[in-house]
Amino acid sequence: MKALRIAVLLFLALLIAAISLPQPAQAQGGQWPRTIIDAAGQPVTLDAPPSRIASVTIASDEILLSLLGPERLIGVTTMADDPGISNVASRAALVPHRLTADPELLISLEPDLIIVASWTDPAVVQQLRDAGLTVFLMPAPVGLEPIAETVRMLGELVGEEAGAEALVTAMQAQIAAVSAAVAGVEPVRVLFLTPGNYTSGTPSTIAEVIAAAGGIDIAAEAGASQYDPLGDEFILEQDPDVILLTGWTPWDPGFVETFRQNPAYTDLQAVRNNRVYVVNDAHLSTTSHFIAEGVADVAALLYPDRYPAYPLTVTDALGQQVTLLARPQSIVSLTLGTDELLAALLADEPGRVAALSHLADAPGISNLAGASLAGFTSTRVEADPEQIIALEPDLVLAATFTDEAVRQQLTAAGIPVIAVGDFTSVPAMLDNITWLGQILGVRATAQRLVGDLLDRLEAIAGKTATLEQRRSLIYLSTDNWIAGCQTTLDDMISRAGGINAACAAGLDGWKQVDAETLITLDPEVIVLSSWVDITAWQAEPAVQGLAAVREGRVVTGKDAHLSAVSHFIVNGVEDLFAILYPELAGS
Repeated sequence: MKALRIAVLLFLALLIAAISLPQPAQAQGGQWPRTIIDAAGQPVTLDAPPSRIASVTIASDEILLSLLGPERLIGVTTMADDPGISNVASRAALVPHRLTADPELLISLEPDLIIVASWTDPAVVQQLRDAGLTVFLMPAPVGLEPIAETVRMLGELVGEEAGAEALVTAMQAQIAAVSAAVAGVEPVRVLFLTPGNYTSGTPSTIAEVIAAAGGIDIAAEAGASQYDPLGDEFILEQDPDVILLTGWTPWDPGFVETFRQNPAYTDLQAVRNNRVYVVNDAHLSTTSHFIAEGVADVAALLYPDRYPAYPLTVTDALGQQVTLLARPQSIVSLTLGTDELLAALLADEPGRVAALSHLADAPGISNLAGASLAGFTSTRVEADPEQIIALEPDLVLAATFTDEAVRQQLTAAGIPVIAVGDFTSVPAMLDNITWLGQILGVRATAQRLVGDLLDRLEAIAGKTATLEQRRSLIYLSTDNWIAGCQTTLDDMISRAGGINAACAAGLDGWKQVDAETLITLDPEVIVLSSWVDITAWQAEPAVQGLAAVREGRVVTGKDAHLSAVSHFIVNGVEDLFAILYPELAGS
């Protein structure tokens, strides 16, 4: 509950009235020592670039993990792993410690720089400084330009001015591109709501985001305060075109449903026209450079026919820049993951898919096998350039391991090829959905899918938060290959509320283990790949002593979920949760 209270305070702080952002002292490039003025107006001096940084705000997590390698961070906030509120959840996994403003823990880590929120208890700040530690109070910027200045300030603080300026330049370019795409539209009137019907109000970053996306924040326009909840009378009188509901609500998980069931809102045009959207709070409530993603999200929701805009240049998983001159209308998928994502993102436009991979119908590994694909093509392809060229696609989605000669031959034929990455975490997969939605011109659809997935993950997190003790689990594939640390399954097990016994024992990646190692690990639950004969495996004398075998906690998993590189990865998390805690799964 302590972590949740901190999370709520952080979220609410994003909606406070504008503050006067301290201007950083302008240190000479590359010169040390340097002094920066923090949010409390206190000079903070560093003798050299910090190399053991403790980040205790989600904004500094996001900025620093975009500027620095994880090796310079000794800890990030407890919220950094939550994709519902963090834009760096996949990168945070490489940082060892999870932090709150706990002075004893922070002192024990011996950081050379601690970054805390401006509202941190002054007694805690003083205790840290009395211990000889360097503490910097992070500003809480309100507005797009103050956010940019905060990025620059942190860049100067850690000696990464050029990198910070590059982040700001990219942020501003993305916002400018969005604003250009929606220029000249008839502005949509928008209302943003959080639990209790609190809103963005004026002044606020969200009002600026809505304006940059071509809309009008009606609460800000009416001079509504962030500190007073809006009454039904105001909402009915204003009758907004679009309503944006905050999506990250661990302190009020029933907020969205309560809004939808309120009979007073039945006649609102946003409700009648199905224009009530749950937003991605990691994008919209951030106070880092990722706020540009929030602008893009809102534009896609308000004006899906204008944004995303083309020509569009993206950098793919191989680092190649690919330009799409127009919204792709004939798409070939060479990977099972993109097969599954195309089926979800283009469900209303199945004719845009020219071919799916030959794995799309493969029982046991495909989530599309046996499913209704009404309207989708029956054409299946392998990485055969002649077959693909004959289809005349305007986009091919390939894997990073697709033969380079094939990719080159397709590119030489004038066909854009985008390599989709290999992902090792649930947050990375969620980021990929946003990225692919942008490429396909269906960012709004992608965000709705992400919102649904985040709701499902939040439901699991809410239940596992009540656990007094977590159960240990291992996943075994054929020939006793086991998933250790830094694997997708490791992240899935953690998000399902379990402990990956292989990772806890220090095994990294995929390892082939013997019976003796299994006995040493002795997990409470064992999940076998569907390719393993569970009866034959349990009959092996070497595994008879395992607690999971004795207690009947060996089960066969659904590999189509557990090995998914698509949105079905969340189904895998739900599967693991139900296996680990059947007593909670139905509650």
